[in-house]
Amino acid sequence: MCAVSNGLAAYSQTSEGPSIIPVTSSFYMFYISCTAAARISALQRLYVIHIATHNSIGTGEDVQIHQLIELTALYRNMLHLLYLRPGDSEEAAGAWEVAVKNTPGTSIISLSRHALGTALDECSGNFIDL
Repeated sequence: MCAVSNGLAAYSQTSEGPSIIPVTSSFYMFYISCTAAARISALQRLYVIHIATHNSIGTGEDVQIHQLIELTALYRNMLHLLYLRPGDSEEAAGAWEVAVKNTPGTSIISLSRHALGTALDECSGNFIDL
């Protein structure tokens, strides 16, 4: 899936920019098999967005194989790869906007499987207009 997205991104490169944006999506733990393709994509600065879902931060919900701490470290340290880990739905919308604007470049958005509240749910509603 990730290698096919690289081919689509390479094929759609034009002098005006990319004509399509290949987007992949799967469980976060399955992106360990996409490491080589993601690295090639990042090194070639191909415009690809990967959405990794169900990143578990809680211990005991899943077996240890779903707790891929080293995969996060691998992607965060990969050259020319933008790794985004939003904490709530508003940050996820912002992460999508950043990933779309990251051209030419490869982005991974790692989404949590937990029901997280938004930052606006936690604040008192006292805002300062700038």
